[in-house]
Amino acid sequence: MIVIIGHSNTDNDCLASMILCKYLYNDAVLIKSGLIHPAAKKLYSLYSDYFQFKTLSEINIDDIEKIVVVDTRTRNRLLEYEKVLSKSSVPVDIIDHHINDSFDLENAQLISMDTGANVTIIALKLIEKKIMISREDATIALAGLYADTGNFTHLNTTKDDFLVGQYLLSCNADLKIVISSVQSIQSEGQISIFHDLLNHLTFKNINGHNVVLSFMELPSQQSGISAVVEKVFEIENPDAIFCFFSFDDSEKAIIIGRSKTEEISINAILSAFGGGGHDLAGSTKVKKSEIFELYNSFVVTLQSVIVRARTVADIMSKEVNTIREKWSIKEASIFLESINQTGAPVVDDNLKITGFISLRDIMKARKSSEMSSPVSAYMRKKVITGTPSMNIKEVEEIFQKYNIGHLPILQDDILVGIVTRKDIIESISGKKIEQQIIIQNNDAVL
Repeated sequence: MIVIIGHSNTDNDCLASMILCKYLYNDAVLIKSGLIHPAAKKLYSLYSDYFQFKTLSEINIDDIEKIVVVDTRTRNRLLEYEKVLSKSSVPVDIIDHHINDSFDLENAQLISMDTGANVTIIALKLIEKKIMISREDATIALAGLYADTGNFTHLNTTKDDFLVGQYLLSCNADLKIVISSVQSIQSEGQISIFHDLLNHLTFKNINGHNVVLSFMELPSQQSGISAVVEKVFEIENPDAIFCFFSFDDSEKAIIIGRSKTEEISINAILSAFGGGGHDLAGSTKVKKSEIFELYNSFVVTLQSVIVRARTVADIMSKEVNTIREKWSIKEASIFLESINQTGAPVVDDNLKITGFISLRDIMKARKSSEMSSPVSAYMRKKVITGTPSMNIKEVEEIFQKYNIGHLPILQDDILVGIVTRKDIIESISGKKIEQQIIIQNNDAVL
């Protein structure tokens, strides 16, 4: 007998991984965890008969010939199955995408990929074998894929996740059920905590990052708190959020973290407290007696582990092409075309910035047949500028507010750099892009 198990507190991705594994391991038996994650309860409830789960007490452990573990590689998340895992003579296959977690299961064969969802690894195997799955299995799998990739918005999402999404839709996955199953906040308790949490937020700037902290005392343990934190994180849109919860009816408390930048690794931060997860999402349980002290010292903790956020000084171009205010519009147009830019700062004889001129301004002069006029006649004299110490988000907000694509950077009134939309895109993506400015031919522009 082959058994398939997942981590305790089984979530949607774990359920999806277990159901698809049955296509790779014929006649395998799915073993139910004693705890289903609140976010997965709706999906589990809808398909509980379909899953045909068994508990450990319903099988003969001595009949087990192979164990398949999905969505974890860490023994600590499988404690309820210790009686099974302790059988050293039984081979263990592990299929897991948590590449940063500790792998501490002895004599196990690990299949691992860096994917947004664990179910993606298994589905890729099915695609390779040209196996089409049932509508029900495709629906369950797509719910797991949506949940762990945040509907394909999390930074850990890969091209393989999208490929698997296409495959599951080709297997007639029901999107209506998927969307209904992965809604983050559904119960009245979650909605109540959500509104309370919004009133318990503290906003901090830590090493240039916008971080939200919160501490709440609740009368009892509540299901689905992580989904509430996720929704607050989505609305407030900080770089990271850490929420501390203690419960009157428990000696345990919990810290839940979310991040949208690789510069703030939730897994690395919470692992120091015995927890973990992904780089961008995780949680940990701590003693209630320690939670308040941990919260009060957490800012110091974050200051020591979070790397400094990038500033304008890190992304700006230090070699700035400038235009003299005494040049003619025609000379400015030819110059912009030669450097393949849509605009440039204008400076006087002392190299002090006095304005900014763009192709849009040049087109106004061309329409008025005034290409011989000085640049100073058509340049924008009210120039929006920035400083090297500004963070990237501030620049994005300036671009949106003033609808500009270039931001000259001044330090002590001296032009020291410039930031463009291209620089912002590269900063967000972490990749260089090629930019080709298409300028009308000289006859049209001049």
